Amino acid sequence: RQLTDLELVYNSEYHFNSSNYAARFRTNVLGYDLAVLAGSLDRRFITGGDFAGNVLTAGIRGEALVSQDPLKSGGYYVKWILGMDYQFTDKLYGLFEYYHNGQGTLNRFNYDLTGLYEGRILNLAKDYLALSGTYQLTALTSVMASSIFNFNDGSGYLATTVSYSASDNASIGLGSLYAYGKTFTEYWYYPQAYYLRLDTYF
Repeated sequence: RQLTDLELVYNSEYHFNSSNYAARFRTNVLGYDLAVLAGSLDRRFITGGDFAGNVLTAGIRGEALVSQDPLKSGGYYVKWILGMDYQFTDKLYGLFEYYHNGQGTLNRFNYDLTGLYEGRILNLAKDYLALSGTYQLTALTSVMASSIFNFNDGSGYLATTVSYSASDNASIGLGSLYAYGKTFTEYWYYPQAYYLRLDTYF
């Protein structure tokens, strides 16, 4: 098994200072996967790292990123995430993640809605909790529930999905998303949703 590797990525642009490039070094120490990275993305210097391993029979992992802030001259922000997952029984699986978004804001009236709409950012506030669980009802049917809670403004959402394995290479899913929050909080902007999904593999 290969335990150490180095990845180099370069995306050329006409002007070198507009190019994207990064390096990531990964290794394994005492059963933990460890990695560090550094580079330039969209004219922003970034550096960070991640780890993954086990504590007893539970899996743990974390990531951190330090990036130049394009909106503040000489400014930086930090993002990090810490998670744990556990297979409680052969049918029940659970996952927990805490996410700190240093690029976000505590004031919901200062949310960067334009950045969210344009896809430049994914979250608006600073602190989030994510929970997810999957339970296998039968050999062919499973139920998954997931939730994200915004600690800063009290909004969030709950998503549920029921999946049925119709054949060896196809499955059908029925899902819903319920968003909640006071006016102008992050998930107040999200609609309630219901969907039917078909997955097939070739």
